[in-house]
Amino acid sequence: MSKKKKAALEPRFRFPEFRERGNWEIGTLGDIANKVTERNQNNSINRVLTNSAVNGVIDQSDYFYREVANKNNLDNYFVVNEGDYVYNPRISATAPVGPVSKNKIGEGVMSPLYTIIRFESHNNDFYEHYFRTNLWHRYLRNVSNTGARNDRLSISNDDFMNIPIALPSLDEQQKIADCLASLDELINAGEKKLALLKTHKKGLMQKLFPAEGKTTPEVRFKGYTEAWRQRKFNNVFDYSISNNTFSRSELNYEGGKVKNIHYGDILTKFGSCVDVQHESIPFITNGNVDDYKNRLLQDGDIVFADTAEDEITGKAIEIANIQDSKIVAGLHTMAYRPRIKISSYFSGYYFNSQSYRKQLLPLMQGIKVLSLNKSSLSKTETFIPISPDEQAAIGNFFKNLDKQITAQTKKIEALKIHKKGLMQGLFPSIEEAGG
Repeated sequence: MSKKKKAALEPRFRFPEFRERGNWEIGTLGDIANKVTERNQNNSINRVLTNSAVNGVIDQSDYFYREVANKNNLDNYFVVNEGDYVYNPRISATAPVGPVSKNKIGEGVMSPLYTIIRFESHNNDFYEHYFRTNLWHRYLRNVSNTGARNDRLSISNDDFMNIPIALPSLDEQQKIADCLASLDELINAGEKKLALLKTHKKGLMQKLFPAEGKTTPEVRFKGYTEAWRQRKFNNVFDYSISNNTFSRSELNYEGGKVKNIHYGDILTKFGSCVDVQHESIPFITNGNVDDYKNRLLQDGDIVFADTAEDEITGKAIEIANIQDSKIVAGLHTMAYRPRIKISSYFSGYYFNSQSYRKQLLPLMQGIKVLSLNKSSLSKTETFIPISPDEQAAIGNFFKNLDKQITAQTKKIEALKIHKKGLMQGLFPSIEEAGG
């Protein structure tokens, strides 16, 4: 290594076989890697790559859904080999100084706006994980300028190659990389399982409720053969519960006497059914029960979000497990109470099914912001099984499937938190070591 090392640093976590090795040395990126300057010649390579903060190095056409670069004029582009690292100076919420990603998809070319780095050693997986930390961010901020569009950093090649970097032995690097890679595999496998569960649910949401023009669903639980009962929405649900128009500033999660269902939570936070005892629901600050006694929700009530900036408008939730809680429908919602006995959890899933949503979409008003009103809902038809047992079978099936989805989501979150903690211990701060 050509450059003089700086102060040594010690990781907080160390594998047993390396604890007697001594501290790590600190160098610069230029000690172990070189900037790639090879240009595409005579358009010999026409596969254009890009570096996404979320997805890493991918084909440009996959990222933009179209070709951004002119494939007849790629001579000025850098040649990128598989295994090279790519720095994209564009900043974002997920990459506050721009991402550095390893090219794992093969040879291509990239815009001169990117910085291409080639490590001297092929055993460099350690640095793929290192660049996922924020330990190099402050240095880059200190030596760079924000571009004219305020969305990218401007940094010289010399300053970039002088990024302070840890230099553990190759075998310790590989041990750390293998450990983190195994966690990545677990997370990826968990995310694939989660995606399959969601796909499975989406498919059954289409098959366990009647399709357009049908009076029975494609798939039924054993023993149920009767046609579902078709009724106008207003004959099944009563609009008699007034809502409240409190903004977020008038709500809190610290405590209170009356809980409030906010339309934003319906759209982005809740599933089809809300367990009042277990979901995180805000309270009305200084809410007095007597002020809302004619508006309090009950188990089985349906609450629709009546506005949104896309076709998720009209998403509904069913209120469940209220017990002793006091809860009201909030801003931009419409609350309905069943006129007839309906088994728990059925309605919440039914009103979010594709068959019912198809009725709602043509009734929504607006261009950028879509809205739905009680007059529109009154025009819809409902299809409900005659048998309460069939209603319960469908509701409980989706409830249990949602439990699996929630449990799998929590497993993934726990793995990510575990990995984050490991990385904080495995990668010491160069600044704290005086580098």
